[in-house]
Amino acid sequence: DTNTYVRQPEVVGKIAGTFGLAPEYERATALASKEVKAVVTGPYTLARHSISKSNGDLSSLALAYADALGAELEALARSGARFVQIDEPSLLKFPEDAEMVRNLLKRAVAAKGDLVVSLATYFGDATTIYGELLNMPVDVIAVDLLYGPGLVDTIVQHGSDRPAHVEVALAQAVGEGVPRVVVYNAFAHQ
Repeated sequence: DTNTYVRQPEVVGKIAGTFGLAPEYERATALASKEVKAVVTGPYTLARHSISKSNGDLSSLALAYADALGAELEALARSGARFVQIDEPSLLKFPEDAEMVRNLLKRAVAAKGDLVVSLATYFGDATTIYGELLNMPVDVIAVDLLYGPGLVDTIVQHGSDRPAHVEVALAQAVGEGVPRVVVYNAFAHQ
């Protein structure tokens, strides 16, 4: 298991603009010999862990982060990114907020263009929320097998329920919590 310590952003003003990742992405791709995937923390997880002194409730804060993420996705696309992973580990701690997460992501990916966007959950068992994950407005859902021993069976059971455009990525810890993608498309070999 990994250390789940979280540095908490402190919000003291209005959240606007982007997170400034596009210039970093451009520098990374200039140095890389392989394709680079941008990884960003999702609006729900950011809102759940933020210390807010000005933006009000969780929903208002998450909406502001979703708008910033949307602007970031557009900037990353202009920078040549093809793949972006949105991390939302807090969803597994608060599965009752799945509808909120879906609406936040819908707002954030509205202008994603041709970007392939994945939603990654970890630090918890996604088995009970797997059906909700299939309905998220993303191209790939990535789940961690470490916490959900019955998750593979659930994925196989619901294989025909997934929208045709959604791929499923499976990962498991291979030491010190370092994930390894086991199967990119869980349904390619059924």
